[in-house]
Amino acid sequence: MTALVFALGANAQAYMSLMEFPNPVLPGRIFLKDGTVKEFDRVLVPANYQTRINILKEDDTKAFFYATNVAKVEIWNPEEPDKVYTLYYCAANVPHIGSVWAILDYDGEYACTYNMAQSYNVNNAGRLVYIHEPGESNTIIFYNKRSDQYLVNYNFKKLAKFFGDDPELSAEIIEKKMGGGSGKHIVETYKPKK
Repeated sequence: MTALVFALGANAQAYMSLMEFPNPVLPGRIFLKDGTVKEFDRVLVPANYQTRINILKEDDTKAFFYATNVAKVEIWNPEEPDKVYTLYYCAANVPHIGSVWAILDYDGEYACTYNMAQSYNVNNAGRLVYIHEPGESNTIIFYNKRSDQYLVNYNFKKLAKFFGDDPELSAEIIEKKMGGGSGKHIVETYKPKK
């Protein structure tokens, strides 16, 4: 399969590259919602709206875990084991897709943002590369930890309403017409009123 991706360099500038890569297989850990952690040498990195995580076992048989039973998945390049990428299954009901695998972008005390799975791929070197830069508004899912709600396909008015239990932040979102590019500021600033 040929994919066109933008890989982020150290200076966060996007570089275009063509690559050949089937469904990538990397070492990984599966964290189940019941608290169990399973480690495997060959995890097929989930993409888009896949509803399960596929594993290739040592005897070359396949196993899988349903995404709804998985809290998160950690994957890494065997040559860079300290650089771990964490993927989450977001029950965000993205229009025309449904729930998606996503990368945590920014994590605040009461809210966080995820980059949708369509926005990443794994290159031949086993490195995670972005199709869009993190923070671009068309790829960001907001999650409100307090209400356990996701927000996708929004404008600044919907975003202000979503964080309406923080009147100061809500007013700032309206005034500055904030979107996904302001995700870090929003999740760090958000302080819901009790």
